[in-house]
Amino acid sequence: MQNTGRAVLTLLILVLVLFLNASTNLAQVMSNGKYSVTSSVQAGGGGVSTGSANKVIEGTAGQAAAGGPYNKSTVGHDVGFWATVTAAGFTATPTPSPSPTPASTPALSINDVALAEGNGGGTNFVFNVTLSSAGSETITVDYATASGTATAGSDYQTTNGTLIFAPGEVSKTVTVLISGDAQVEPDEAFFVNLSNPANTTILKGVGQGTIINDDAAAGPAIQFSQATYAAAEQLGAITVTVIRSGDSSGAASVDYATSDGSAVQKSDFEYAAGTLSFGPGEVTKTLVVLLNQDSYTEGSEGFNLVLTKPTGASLGAQSVAQVMLTDDLPETLSNPIDDARSFVYMHYHDFLNREPDAAGLQFWINQIESCGANAQCHEENRINTSAAFFLSIEFQETGYLRYLLQKESFASTSKYAEFMRDIQEVSSGVIVNSPGWEQKLRDNQRQFADKWVNRPAFKAIYDNMSNADFVNSIYANAGILPSSAKLEALVKALDTAGKSRSAVLLEVAADETFRQKEYNAAFVMMQYFGYLRRDPNALPDSDLSGYNFWLSKLNAFKGNFQQAEMIKAFITSFEYRRRFAQ
Repeated sequence: MQNTGRAVLTLLILVLVLFLNASTNLAQVMSNGKYSVTSSVQAGGGGVSTGSANKVIEGTAGQAAAGGPYNKSTVGHDVGFWATVTAAGFTATPTPSPSPTPASTPALSINDVALAEGNGGGTNFVFNVTLSSAGSETITVDYATASGTATAGSDYQTTNGTLIFAPGEVSKTVTVLISGDAQVEPDEAFFVNLSNPANTTILKGVGQGTIINDDAAAGPAIQFSQATYAAAEQLGAITVTVIRSGDSSGAASVDYATSDGSAVQKSDFEYAAGTLSFGPGEVTKTLVVLLNQDSYTEGSEGFNLVLTKPTGASLGAQSVAQVMLTDDLPETLSNPIDDARSFVYMHYHDFLNREPDAAGLQFWINQIESCGANAQCHEENRINTSAAFFLSIEFQETGYLRYLLQKESFASTSKYAEFMRDIQEVSSGVIVNSPGWEQKLRDNQRQFADKWVNRPAFKAIYDNMSNADFVNSIYANAGILPSSAKLEALVKALDTAGKSRSAVLLEVAADETFRQKEYNAAFVMMQYFGYLRRDPNALPDSDLSGYNFWLSKLNAFKGNFQQAEMIKAFITSFEYRRRFAQ
């Protein structure tokens, strides 16, 4: 009995303990987007109490994540995910604390560098390679340069290697040597690449190096290609090169002229002057100076070439060049122009401003030498040969044209230096009967006339004139009276842009009446320009009395130069012959 009572008591105590434990369990369930916590009896792992003993807390999943609050009866929840739950005096088990976030791995970055290249030696580009945080282990990464628009070897020196970060270190550097120069060029780029990281990651693995050009674009400059040129003293020519350096993208020009030194124009060389024009991209031009031969024993002598008036460029350091002539010893005892070849050769130089073409040279030599020993024939043929150069199509359409332009534009006669300069331009490249010579001549005439009407002296007179006044003035200067129909046609052509003023000048210069009227005056003038290489009133003359004498005589003989003995007088004159010998 006693034992039975003890067993019953033990059983009752066990039942009471199980009941109390079951009452304290909270079931948390999420269904249909809501959380529900129910105070229930789950002694055996199931079942839900009902009535006042059952306490329920409900809230949406969003509310649960945001932390509530939501209250119902005596049970509630507060900020935090079910931080505290009480039901009928019971306290819910706290939610376990989350695990600590693991420490992040250090990440590598390399910066960009931009510096001026410098003009010589080298410039160091220093790239910084940094870790986002210190590491607890040794960290390594490889680096190497790579070309972009910059070229390895000439713009920068290649480099590669491995960077080692000891624990706690956060920065290393990579140095790249840049080669400086004075060349004008665009900014250029190269790269430093990071690769093969160990115990780290790469956040920015490419550093760009920008080599900034610090060389100002060199202003274009024009100069001779060399300071001194050498040639033998003989009939011929020397070609001189003029160069343009720096920016050659635009147009540029420069004037040139010879000047006497110990060698002088007339006997040693032909006066040369003109303008060299460089088109976009052109960097070299050449000019030709004609060389003569005399029989003076004078040793080596020289003359100068000078550049002036540059446009679109400046003059370079070598704006003056010297041409040295080596004497051709032993000298002949006779005067060179007594030789038929030298006599004809000089006429090409003096009247056509060029080297002779072989066929033409030989033709005129034959004309003189065909007389054999007949002195009278010889003299007449030398005169006729000489006259032929003035009468030639080549001279009439170049040299005589220049004379007529002066007359119709300014009612004046040409001056030697200006005339010789211009005739070299208008006759450039023209050899009658050579392929394409007629087109070349027309192009030269048109281009020269276009420049002529844009010269300051011409513009000062005519720019403000009406077209009618312009045409009337040109004819008045020419000294001829065209028909009314001709005047009206030219004015109308100008008014309607059918002709330019330069074209009108060329048309008037082609007028046969005008040409015939000025023929004798130009013929006499060319005796001075061609044979004596000077103005009619220059030393040894002091006025135009000599010129007027020969013009009157030629007029008296109605232009017959043989009967007037004009050419004979000039080619046998002391002044002409002294150009070449005593």
